Amino acid sequence: MVNGLPCSLSIAIVGLLASVAIVGQIVQVYGIWLTYYESSNWERVPIKVVSVEVKEIRSTGKNSSTSYILRCNYTYTIDGKSYTGKRIGAEDKIGADRKETFRRYEILKRCKEGTEEHLAYVSPFDREVSILFRSVGLSYFLFPLMLSVFLVFSLLAFVVGTWLISQALIRRKLLQQHPDEPWLAEPEWNTFHQKAGSISRLIIIWAFTFLLAATMTPFVFFFLFNFSQNPIVALFGLSFFSFPLGIAKLAIKTTIDYKKYGIPKMHFPKLPIKPGEKFEGTITLLHAIRPDDGVVLSLRCTDPEGAQQGICKEMLWMENQRIYEDKEIQFSFIIPEKLPPRDALNRCVTYTLELAALVKGVEVSFTFNDLPVYKSTQKSS
Repeated sequence: MVNGLPCSLSIAIVGLLASVAIVGQIVQVYGIWLTYYESSNWERVPIKVVSVEVKEIRSTGKNSSTSYILRCNYTYTIDGKSYTGKRIGAEDKIGADRKETFRRYEILKRCKEGTEEHLAYVSPFDREVSILFRSVGLSYFLFPLMLSVFLVFSLLAFVVGTWLISQALIRRKLLQQHPDEPWLAEPEWNTFHQKAGSISRLIIIWAFTFLLAATMTPFVFFFLFNFSQNPIVALFGLSFFSFPLGIAKLAIKTTIDYKKYGIPKMHFPKLPIKPGEKFEGTITLLHAIRPDDGVVLSLRCTDPEGAQQGICKEMLWMENQRIYEDKEIQFSFIIPEKLPPRDALNRCVTYTLELAALVKGVEVSFTFNDLPVYKSTQKSS
């Protein structure tokens, strides 16, 4: 059934809002990095600490916590002119962690007492811009790393949501033209065939892979360069890259399957497919699949809403068949009459046909989603 417009709109809006929020956070962290790298060439100038304190902030509520903010007023002199500074580190807008906050406090406290000298980093372009510490915790590299991963997901949600909106509008128009024949809302079904995926799916997987790689590659080098300083944290950061590697593996496998077998196409002789009647057809592959022990076809009926009512794994019915054919795979199922069709009362019910086989020990599988199973008083065409 084609009733996904509100859901698609929600996906697009959530993806857009999340993307904007995450980009704002990344820009803020980018400012920290920019100050960190620029300050490496700033002039070092002795300071005089006027005041220094650590302020404790306690949040109330169920998940109460305590944070600490370091505040310091200091002066420095360049070319006979005195300047006042308050900024402590590159990450002042977000704040350093507790351990680093108290380490800096002890240093500045000794500086105020006159037992230790400390040098500020002063910008050569604007003498009023200065920081006391250049060190940036590893968390400021982990944080944008996680943000980048979330950004990829939110952008993908926005793109997918927008595409689903366009498809839903097209299908809604077709439904208005054929209110008693909802299977005609899917243009592909009108040609009595259905594909297991498309070339656009392959392009999306690779685009997603390259986007993740471009986003996360700089962090790989950072963690490798800092491995000797803190191997445990570096390994934790590198563990994030198991996800893009998994996506890359999926992209490579999908591409290999596409090159070998093309996009499988299922032909069925009549519409709609009805519960209680025979569902037969032929699956055509570009090249013979040559399975080790036949091809397994699994026809399933699932209902996500049914899982909330106690139905195990959302599965309403499933039947498997093992067929010893490799290119033109003919099949025949009888769908039980008691099963619900796809209609306004069963919007979430879906019928899926999966083809799976072992080829030289490697699993190959293709899925035909959302089969046109409807009840109709009309004779199947």
